[in-house]
Amino acid sequence: RTQEAPPTTRAYVVGCAAGDEADEVALRMLDDLLTPWGVDVQPLSADTLTAEVVSRVEQERPACICVAALPPGGLAHTRYLVKRLTARLPDACIVVGRWGSAEPEEEGPLLAAGARRVGRTLAATRDHVLELLPGAQAAALARSEGSPIATSSTSADGAA
Repeated sequence: RTQEAPPTTRAYVVGCAAGDEADEVALRMLDDLLTPWGVDVQPLSADTLTAEVVSRVEQERPACICVAALPPGGLAHTRYLVKRLTARLPDACIVVGRWGSAEPEEEGPLLAAGARRVGRTLAATRDHVLELLPGAQAAALARSEGSPIATSSTSADGAA
């Protein structure tokens, strides 16, 4: 049996479920939003140890890392994971998804830990990932995909 060639992917994102299966499901939803842009999100199980996450990211060097942490809870572990990733990969693109959070004050500790952006909705997180992809790659994605969505996004501080 011949295996089909995988679809052309222009960017690879590791998704880290910080808490439980709900975070894993949310990462699959994020993958659905990023697929039209040629961005492949490979979610890691919530059971994956922090050291294993860091090791995998060091080996694979994805374009971006998205940490999903649905509220309530999970903030301390998410901050720890982001700090560990940043300590080993200081230039890494790290986006945290706190989808459904109505608490903007949660963003400060995550940004201080090393996250580049914090998205409070799936759509905002998608936009943050697209914005933070390496410059030429993000521009190529926007042109090649016919701009299925607006690329403007809001930073964690609320600025456009």
